[in-house]
Amino acid sequence: MGIISVYIVSKAGGLIFSHDQPNTSAEVEATFNCPLGLVLEEVDRQVVVKYGEKHGIQVGYSLVALNGQPVANRCIPDGTSAMTVLTNPENYPVSLKFARLRVSINERIMLLSMFHSIYAISVKLSPAKHSSGIQCLEADSFKFYCFQTITGVNISAQT
Repeated sequence: MGIISVYIVSKAGGLIFSHDQPNTSAEVEATFNCPLGLVLEEVDRQVVVKYGEKHGIQVGYSLVALNGQPVANRCIPDGTSAMTVLTNPENYPVSLKFARLRVSINERIMLLSMFHSIYAISVKLSPAKHSSGIQCLEADSFKFYCFQTITGVNISAQT
């Protein structure tokens, strides 16, 4: 597993730089019959899986293509709502491509600000003098490393 994202955060907790590698491996395409077997909802101008998992598609994945046509702002290129197409049983079988939702820049700033606060608290609570705080935050699907430069700038990387 390589580096997915790099973030540079100032001493004050502000985002200075961020870079995300495009992740096409997170896309899943499958053909569905009626009933779909997934519960979809419209969130922030996207069609998102609310409930159910099927063919590797998980809760939180966003619909990016319907029958090979890209879905943008909840609609296919002719302006028809993707939800309208999916609620009509006559349109089945249907080919759907889903992908993980990308984190917006505002969400990225908010998450890194929270991480910076947790990092600062961990430095203060550490019994060791001159503690380097959180060095690695590990979840089941990623690891988030944090390095602090001599000037106090945090460099974080997600793998």
